[in-house]
Amino acid sequence: MGNEQAAKRFWTELRDLWEAAGRPPLKALVRIGEREQPPVTVSDATLSSWLTAVSVPGPRSSAYFRLLVRRLHEDAGRVHTVAFDRGWERLLTDAVAERKAKQGRPSTTATVAAQARPAPAAPSNRPLLYFRAGCSAGWKLTMVPVGDEASSDTRLAEFLGVLGNLGFSAAELAPLHELTQRIRTAESKEELTRLLYAFSDAVGAIGDLARQRATSGEFIWFTLGRLLYTICFIAVGTWPDEEGRELAELRSELFELGDLLDGPDRLVSAIRSYATMPLPTTARENIATRLDLLDQACTAHLSPYGPTE
Repeated sequence: MGNEQAAKRFWTELRDLWEAAGRPPLKALVRIGEREQPPVTVSDATLSSWLTAVSVPGPRSSAYFRLLVRRLHEDAGRVHTVAFDRGWERLLTDAVAERKAKQGRPSTTATVAAQARPAPAAPSNRPLLYFRAGCSAGWKLTMVPVGDEASSDTRLAEFLGVLGNLGFSAAELAPLHELTQRIRTAESKEELTRLLYAFSDAVGAIGDLARQRATSGEFIWFTLGRLLYTICFIAVGTWPDEEGRELAELRSELFELGDLLDGPDRLVSAIRSYATMPLPTTARENIATRLDLLDQACTAHLSPYGPTE
């Protein structure tokens, strides 16, 4: 088999190996490289995306991936050989090459989903809309009516408007409406905390639908927006503390996304600079300033009337 369906073969082989190893929990697997020098880790969300046919490991995850497949191989009771390493290296290389070649083409899942439901009105610029939706998803807790309700209502309205333009139905958006109303009337701190987690899960469900319906290229822009804003949200919230593990993993994922992004070199360079900027910054507002400039650059690139070179 050549590169045709290489990613599908990679995902199938990895999933089969994980099941042969006894389906070890992801939270345990993400820690297997912590004692390496230097430590090599990924987030459980990243590992889950490999096992659920969403993404393939990028260059910055290659050291962890080698540890992962060796551990799964051992847990499955198999003998480790040089041929084993070479086989996985070939599988991964072919899968990455295929994913890059197919960037921007509709995924099979998205095509089947589109055939199963009435087609929405075609938005004028779907990549831009998916990017804006991802930005809102990364900033999700600023959409809940706690504190500055006027500001949160505006952000939620923008998110729902973008999703509506992308063809999301009223029924699919109803949980977000319902949860924001319940948050307004929460009678205890415990109830509020539970509802905030539920709202976060509801936004995550929107992301799952976006993954099914978007082309691979469109979903990369959704993921970019989500990562940019999630990183800023955490970095601002924890400033001036040192970078924690979750933030480091998100920034590593953002850096790797540059390999898949269909954009000019200077935009990719700016994104990677954001992913590697020293933290904490000298001032809390510096993080948001960097984010704002990147948001403007991405929007200008994706706009039908903006620069495309």
